[in-house]
Amino acid sequence: DTRDQFPFYVTGAFNERTVNQAYVKTSDALNFGMCGSPVLDSRFLCCGVVEGIVPQIGTKLMPPKEMQTPLYNRVQGNAAIIEADEIRD
Repeated sequence: DTRDQFPFYVTGAFNERTVNQAYVKTSDALNFGMCGSPVLDSRFLCCGVVEGIVPQIGTKLMPPKEMQTPLYNRVQGNAAIIEADEIRD
């Protein structure tokens, strides 16, 4: 690939954890296509990978009302990540 590559860096804070995923509220919305990107901790060590972005309510990608669970409402707009410990297992 000969296209110019530009790093994308945002800060984030842990928001919620389920059995298989963690959710991080990011300072800016992540772009679609960032799945598989590394998640770095404060020491710049890889601590996981981006699995996806939870669509925000009010966007065309949001799920139907009956699928908007309390968890969904808490993590809308967050990055869903798989933590490194899950990947290693």
